[in-house]
Amino acid sequence: MRTSTWRSATVRCRLSSGCRRVATRESSRISRVSERLPDPDPGTWPDDPDPWIRVLDRGTPVVRIHPTAGPYPARWNAFRSWGPTNSRFDHHPGPTGDHPDHRILYGSVNGVLVGGTAYPGFVTAHAEYYQSTRTIAPGPSADWIAIFTLARPLRLLDLGDSDWVTVAGGNGAITSGPRDRARLWAQAIHRRYPDVQGLVYPSSVVPAGRAVALWERATPALPRRAETFALSDPAIRPMVENAARRLNYRLA
Repeated sequence: MRTSTWRSATVRCRLSSGCRRVATRESSRISRVSERLPDPDPGTWPDDPDPWIRVLDRGTPVVRIHPTAGPYPARWNAFRSWGPTNSRFDHHPGPTGDHPDHRILYGSVNGVLVGGTAYPGFVTAHAEYYQSTRTIAPGPSADWIAIFTLARPLRLLDLGDSDWVTVAGGNGAITSGPRDRARLWAQAIHRRYPDVQGLVYPSSVVPAGRAVALWERATPALPRRAETFALSDPAIRPMVENAARRLNYRLA
């Protein structure tokens, strides 16, 4: 079992400072996976996932962007029971509907080292949330940003910085290929490993970033409070501008 080292002095420092712009046009390009992700075969998987578990320590910062208006408003700490949707690691059983025993919350944490600095979770959160339009619009947006630190350690199956996917018979398409195939794996992992609380994986948009899919089992690890900001809040405007520049996203 490995323990996360994604921790440092303060939440904002950990998530936004020291982020030298080292990404190039080549490194920001989304890689296309030609392999097809096979069906999961849980019967062949190791019984004990412990060697492939990444523990996120108590105090690890997590960033989440969430809507506060529109058809699907959500609180910063709300685990979604409706699914499966088109999101990659929804573990809800079909058909699509309300599944109170299968709930999920997506977020981002600091990623791998890029130029000597961990890729910031704040940037990854924007990359993931706004990937379809590549436009961040603080003015008219009802989106909010939540930054919270874990109240308890989390046990997440590591799909990017371990070889579990290969051992289990999968490939890189699980994090960057068709999402419907990845959801089959999420459902199988959830059933096979009852002590696993979610997944940590490379962002399909920015592979150096790390995203997390937290399942209902992770609920006790969430704190009672978070730092929450409207996307248009002047207090975080420099951080949002930095994320847009780094990703080459449009800032409306």
